[in-house]
Amino acid sequence: MNNNKSKKLKTILMSGGTGLIGKRFIESYNKEYNFIVISRFKQNKNQEKNIQYITWNTFIEKKIEFIEQSDIIINLAGASLLKPLTQKNKEKIYTSRIDTTKLLVNAIEQANTKPISLINASAIGYYSHVDSKKEFAETAPAGTGFISDLCKDWESESLKTSIRSSQLRIGLVLDADKGFLNTLLLPFNMFLGGHLGNGNQSCPWIHIKDVVAIIRHIIETESISGAVNLVSPHQCSLKIFCQTLGMHIRRPSWLHPPDFIIKLLFRELAPSLLNTPFIKAEKLINHNYKFIYSDLNEALKEILT
Repeated sequence: MNNNKSKKLKTILMSGGTGLIGKRFIESYNKEYNFIVISRFKQNKNQEKNIQYITWNTFIEKKIEFIEQSDIIINLAGASLLKPLTQKNKEKIYTSRIDTTKLLVNAIEQANTKPISLINASAIGYYSHVDSKKEFAETAPAGTGFISDLCKDWESESLKTSIRSSQLRIGLVLDADKGFLNTLLLPFNMFLGGHLGNGNQSCPWIHIKDVVAIIRHIIETESISGAVNLVSPHQCSLKIFCQTLGMHIRRPSWLHPPDFIIKLLFRELAPSLLNTPFIKAEKLINHNYKFIYSDLNEALKEILT
């Protein structure tokens, strides 16, 4: 490590650090790393000794300086996908990911003292969402359509760096306050819960504690690079997931909107909801990552109680 960098703690430069995964990672490892967190807005919160919040404008003004202070770059930035895929929203979703990644990669390449690694977000939307019976590991090709093209282009930009880079193909994150599970809980608590379509599509879930632990595992495991599937090794169908969730919160899983309703409501996004393939956590298993929660019952129990 360069002598100008911390001799005790590695420094992580993180974009998207105020979102779910970024916040949970900082909460979990703020004693193990120094953080420089880039945010769209100025943060009014009291800054801890080893956590510095900066705006994108500040980063752009001094980007080489910030890059050269950092050992690891974690890029989680991107506009929400939970909105209608209008042309305007597509452009925002796309540019918020691609342009941010380009900016970070260009800054890395301009720096004289480079970080060790770039860890870049992506999603399981990379894979084909045509046949829900399919199972994909990291070596599978990209699918087609807006979401797959987005993930493919996003990953491609992050691979243009000369340092070690990893692309996090993140599944459906289970957390008590935000994310996939929180979205499902509202209709279930109103006794209106159920799966989409026939429910045979995959539900590639992962506990938030595993998400942040995997990111740390990638930081500390130099042999890991390229795409990494962030999903539980023991997956299930959406039907089984909803039935299990209902059992835990004592609510029925009975209201199942048919395919044609989902297609009418979500249009271009419908295949991602109805034909989700099964995803294998092959690279993590091959690199000896030990999942904290591989059993759905245990994961839901921890979150819901």
